Amino acid sequence: MAMESALTSTRVSIPSLCSGISSSHHHHRSFSFLNFPKLFSFKYSFRTISPVPFVVSASSASPSSPSTSVAQSQDLKIKSVPTKPIEGQKTGTSGLRKKVKVFMQDNYLANWIQALFNSLPLEDYKNGLLVLGGDGRYFNREAAQIIIKIAAGNGVGKILVGKDGILSTPAVSAVIRKREANGGFIMSASHNPGGPEYDWGIKFNYSSGQPAPESITDKIYGNTLSVRFHHLVLNNMLFLFCIR
Repeated sequence: MAMESALTSTRVSIPSLCSGISSSHHHHRSFSFLNFPKLFSFKYSFRTISPVPFVVSASSASPSSPSTSVAQSQDLKIKSVPTKPIEGQKTGTSGLRKKVKVFMQDNYLANWIQALFNSLPLEDYKNGLLVLGGDGRYFNREAAQIIIKIAAGNGVGKILVGKDGILSTPAVSAVIRKREANGGFIMSASHNPGGPEYDWGIKFNYSSGQPAPESITDKIYGNTLSVRFHHLVLNNMLFLFCIR
């Protein structure tokens, strides 16, 4: 899939971005989105051909720090947003599982995602490819937006997202290996019940498709105790990409 060409200054509304996604199995559209002459270029491609996921990609046009903001209002903005550590984010090879209401607390999920990037060697994700999907449980839609914003803010180049945000745990593992991705996020609490009053979970699989080893999960937990900033993209409209 060609992702490398520079983009034109084309505005695309969210309704047109999402139209026709569920029609023909061979439907394919790419969009230029806003005007990113200085910092990033984005190209969005959507496929309904199973099991090819949606693609969100960002490629840096010039070296910049994560806190750089571009002057023009329609440009992509990446900023370092202050936060404080939150207790209780002990991470195992099965990731982090809590009640949905816990994950919905301000900065709870964002802290963990940023702590994960703080724990990985830069070469494991910078300008790289990650996979994102889950089991469709409550809160996955909102969580996906947080994950994508922080991944882009930390310099991830491309993110493959399952159709409607859904990819089973084995599917994420398979896509990581098939696409030679750097890793992937799985939004699932496995057999635990889902829903507003029940459980939600997140875990990270490595480039092998296997869960992150204990050496990494221990680092993630350690970094949740010291995280001070989220590096994230601020433009909300960029990430409303038809997870329904």
